[in-house]
Amino acid sequence: ESPNEVKRRIGFVSATAGIYQWLTVREMLEFFCEMYGIRGDEVEQRVMRVADLLDCNSFLDQRCAGLSTGQKQRVNLARAIVHDPPTMLLGLKWLRGDESCEDPTKTTERERR
Repeated sequence: ESPNEVKRRIGFVSATAGIYQWLTVREMLEFFCEMYGIRGDEVEQRVMRVADLLDCNSFLDQRCAGLSTGQKQRVNLARAIVHDPPTMLLGLKWLRGDESCEDPTKTTERERR
């Protein structure tokens, strides 16, 4: 399969995946829809569906640069699910919401002995 087809099947969210600060939330979600091959009226339907699901309606037309941390996290998740992927990958640090936490899947040298 082509790399683009694989990307269409995966929604990826990580603490470091950025959002486009100069775009509004709506513009960014529309961009990702189009990037995943969604066209026409379906773009607005998908944007509204994830906005409703993640309670983003009140800031859909705000630039991403002015969003709070929690709002940015919701937009990051919306970006990952707007194309309705069958598989989601969520980074551990994003799930925990704390960048300073150590990754629990890593083992130390002492634990390996």
